Amino acid sequence: MQKIRLTKTQKKKLNTILNRHATYERFSASKIDAYNYTTTLGVRVCPYCNINFTYTVYEIENKVGTAGAHKTPVCRPDIDHFQLKSKNDELSLAQRNLIPSCQQCNSRVKLRTQFNPLTHIHPFREDFDSIKRFTVELNDPDLTKIESFRISFSNRSAPAMAIKRADQSIKDLKLEARYQYHREDVVDLLQKARYYHKRKVKELEDLAETAKLHRFLFSDLTTHINRVPLSKLKKDVLDLVHPMSTK
Repeated sequence: MQKIRLTKTQKKKLNTILNRHATYERFSASKIDAYNYTTTLGVRVCPYCNINFTYTVYEIENKVGTAGAHKTPVCRPDIDHFQLKSKNDELSLAQRNLIPSCQQCNSRVKLRTQFNPLTHIHPFREDFDSIKRFTVELNDPDLTKIESFRISFSNRSAPAMAIKRADQSIKDLKLEARYQYHREDVVDLLQKARYYHKRKVKELEDLAETAKLHRFLFSDLTTHINRVPLSKLKKDVLDLVHPMSTK
């Protein structure tokens, strides 16, 4: 859910791979090139939802009588056409239009919904994280029960048109409905944050003679959002109650 930033070297390699194929179907069917493509992208978590991993996996085998290791492709993320290729054939093999995504977003939710950079957040162009934040709508003060709250989104300080595009992406990717199934993760996080409150962390840091205890306690929240599933949800929710843990 953060903007995917590619270097010039990455873009050059991606385009070189795509230029070897006349059609998307031939590219997608090539285990060598399709796997090299997603490996080069290096996107570990779906940029649409931040729920599922999108890494590329090889099984490394050392074959007897051969020099070096042999890599067998195991699985890779789906490659979604941000804009439908059926609407514009020129975008079929356009690097800017090929988004690494999880199967749920690509093949179960988005399907043939018409996305456009003018109407939706484009992972290569915009940073969803700087436009929207997760929040919690309380029905009951007892946050130890998932029935006590609902996960939703609120706006950051962002241009109105960017917020509108983000709202459309949330709607079409069914993000609010999908995230309700991760309320248990929020409960676990809030219980941890309640125990390791600011004063408690300071006491333990003084005892252990370290100033980085909160980074160890909440280590999965100090990394890049695009590398850890649910990290945006956890960072945003924890920042509501325990700001020091996400710094």
